Parts: sequence; C-alpha cells; structure tokens
Amino acid sequence: MSGSHDLFAIVFLLAAMLLRDAGRFVPALAATACALLSKESAIAMVPALVFWDAITGSRAPRLARALIAYGCVIVAWAAMHPGVRALVAHGFQSGATGYVGLEHPERWARYSLRYVATLWNLPVTGFSTRWPSELTPWVAAALAVLVAGIAWGRGMRAALSSDIGSLPSARRLATLGLLLAVPPLLLPTFLVRPWVPYLVALPALGASLLLAIGLRRASVGVAVLTLAAFLVMGASCRGVSLPGELSWTEAVLVDASQAIHRVERNLRTIRPSIPHGAQLLVSVAATGTRGINSTIIDGQAPSIWYDDPSLKSARPELRGAGFRDDLLFRVTQGLDVVEIEPDQTLYRSTASSVSPFDIGRPISTYARGVAASGDVARSIRILERLARQDQGDLRSYDLRLAAMAAIWKGQKGEAARLVAEADSMPRDAALDQMAKVFGEPTARPDLDSCAYQAFGISTEDAESMRFLMRLYRDMGYVPQEEHFAARLQRIAPGDSGAAEVLRAKGGRR
Repeated sequence: MSGSHDLFAIVFLLAAMLLRDAGRFVPALAATACALLSKESAIAMVPALVFWDAITGSRAPRLARALIAYGCVIVAWAAMHPGVRALVAHGFQSGATGYVGLEHPERWARYSLRYVATLWNLPVTGFSTRWPSELTPWVAAALAVLVAGIAWGRGMRAALSSDIGSLPSARRLATLGLLLAVPPLLLPTFLVRPWVPYLVALPALGASLLLAIGLRRASVGVAVLTLAAFLVMGASCRGVSLPGELSWTEAVLVDASQAIHRVERNLRTIRPSIPHGAQLLVSVAATGTRGINSTIIDGQAPSIWYDDPSLKSARPELRGAGFRDDLLFRVTQGLDVVEIEPDQTLYRSTASSVSPFDIGRPISTYARGVAASGDVARSIRILERLARQDQGDLRSYDLRLAAMAAIWKGQKGEAARLVAEADSMPRDAALDQMAKVFGEPTARPDLDSCAYQAFGISTEDAESMRFLMRLYRDMGYVPQEEHFAARLQRIAPGDSGAAEVLRAKGGRR
C-alpha cells in the first residue's frame, strides 16, 4: 500500500487552505474537489474550509456562499462515487462497502483512544513495542535534518518575526487546529471496521498546527528536544503489532507488501512473459490481511508487472469469452504460484510439492466459468476428467457441477447420467457444496441456480434456505444472505429471521 491517495489529498487540502487564506475562493473549491477525489476521508476537512474566514478573522465571512458552494461539491462527488452510493444504499452498514460501515459501537471508545495516541506518536502497545531497527539509519538522518533546520530557523527568526506577528491569535489557530484534527479523527473511529493507524495522516495537519502553537514561544533547546522526541516516538509507532486482531498497522502493511512482491517473483518464475491480450484466471488461497486477491484481481497487478494493459485478471468462475489465451493460476497459502492446464490436469509450480486441493479446486471453479461463458461441452469434459482423479465428496462435487452445466444447456439425459454417476451425499454435505457455488457466483445466475437440481435440494425446502441464509450471514456475504432470505420469506411467510434480514435491506435502501 503506497498511501499515495492520502498524500495527494494532503497536498490538495494544503493548497485549498493556502488559496482560501489568500481569498481565492474558486481555486480553493477546485483544490478541495481534487482532495475528495484523491481520498474520501478528505470530506472531514471541509468544515474547516467552510468556516475559514470566520476562524482566522482574515476577512468578513460569507458563510452562505461557502456552505452552498462546498455543499454542491460534496453532493456532486457523492453522486458520482460508487462507494459512497453503496454506503448510503446500505444504510451506512458494511457489506457491499467492504470494511467501511457505521457499526460495532462497542469499539468506538477503544479506537478513538488508539487514534489519539497514534496522532501524538504514542505506541498503543506501550513499552512492549518492538523498535523497528530497519528504520534506525533513517531516524538518525531525520534527526540531523531536524537539528540543521532548527539551527537555520534560529538564524532566520528575526526576519520571520514580522510574519509571526501577523498570524491569527493563538485562540483562533487552536480552533482551526482542532477543526482540522477532530473530524478526520472521528471518521475512521466510527466508519472503518479495522483499526488503521495510517489514517491519522489527515488529522496530523491539525495536530501539527496545535504542536506549533505549543512551541511558538519555546526556546530552541526545548523545540529541538520536543521535536526529536516526537520523531523518535513516531518511528517507534511503526513497530506496533496487534496479533489476532484485525488492524492495518505498519507491520501488517509491510508484510502485505513483501508478500505481493513474492507472488510477483514466483509468477515471473513460472511465466517470464505472458502473451499480449491474455486472460489470467487466478485462484487465491486464504492469505489473511495480505490482500493478495484484491491486489491481483481488483488492482489488476499483472498488467502492471508485465507492463501490458491488455492483460486481464479475473477469478476463474468469472472467465470471459473471446480472449486470445486463458491462463489458470493458483496462489497457495505459502505464496507459491501454480500454473494449471485444466484440460489435461497438468501443472507446474514454484513449490516442490503441491496439494491436490490447490490443483483440483481451481480447475472445478474454472470449469464453471467456462460453462458460464458458453462452452458447456468443454466444461463437462474438464469436470469429468477431474472426477476420475478425485474421490468421495470431491468426486461427487465435480460430477454435480458438470450436471449443472448440462441442466442449464437443456441436456436432461446427460445431466441425469452425471448425477447418477455421482456418489450420494447427505443433505448437510450437499448444502455445504451448494454454498461453495453460490458463494462464488458466475456471471450467469441462471446457471448457478441449477445447483438445486444437481445437488438434490428443493427450492421449496425452507430449512435449507434458512441454513444457507444463516451461513452467508456468518460469512458476511450480504447479497447471498438477502437472496436466501427472500426465498425463505416466499416459502415461509412471516419467518422472523428472513423478515429481519429483509427489513435491514429495506432500511439500507
């Protein structure tokens, strides 16, 4: 994670403040819009810009104009931003909006204390915090720059005294500092599910102003010692680690960065080059907070790694038709990369040994994508070949996926043959297998719905719909939870669980 969004937002916000202070209202408005487009949390800084003239006392405030102009910018930004629209549509609850949502009030006090501590460079893990030794040379260099800068500033103090005297009063500056620090500090406290220390970057603008007020009349020695301690404590905050808790500390982000670089190296080892216009179908094992799947799929990282914008990365079940080449990969939990040839069940890997699961599951998911993109015959061939290698429930799963494709194509005889060849499975096992299908939907819902017939579950079975609804609720899969709640409500009108889910859905809209 580069943090470039935050840095761009800070630059544009500083520009907006400078322009606002100079009385250049329209350019300040444009800079604010750029800040909002850079980082959503910049919205918390807008109140300071709206009330700028009243706070600084630099000119007569025109509050109505500022409220209308900045309000229009915010409305236009919110209207065009898909994430903001989704958040509003879901009643500010997370789900469709990933890790952002107004929930878990029991965490707000803890998070607010942590953010305040981090804002002032106090490690939340106290004296047990690991010192990031890799930063020691950089801290030493920063301290040298700090001392040199203050020494230079001491020589310039007389020249700057007139400018210092023309500043607003300490009370006005403190008000501005609080308005720049508090709202952007409260925003992640209430809306961001994990604790994310780097989100104090924006409120640090206000904290810096408050710190400057405190040191305004301080001697050089006091200023040097205070800022040096602040710098060293800031470096120590980089060593904060909270194992077992969802938090994006610097240690977590460094680990994620190293992990994705390792995946890149392994992919390049397997594939030094990739044909122009190829489609990469990538199945990623659970990798925790490293974000491998989102970096590869959402961030389209391979197109950057290979410097080829024509490359498209997607999950195997979302395979598209019409690409020059299909390349199927699996990223394992150990971050090794496996390239799989699905038609012959062949593979090559950066690991010395590969689990059969890391071969078979990507193939079965890919075969579903092949069917959804129109090649049902090939999908069935791939799944039947895979079934000859699998045993037990896995073999039954492969054959029933093939039967789904045949049902969707209207090949009733073929579907009946495939289901007959599959081992029978108890209802609970069938529901677990179906949950995989609906949890990884293809681009064709009508194909996915063939799972009911293929796995022998009736669409009128209220208990099965209730099981799937609760399962997806526990997994945090909101669309699937709502889908099965609607089915359950139709089958069993008045079901309290389904009604609760649908009420929440209505409230989010």
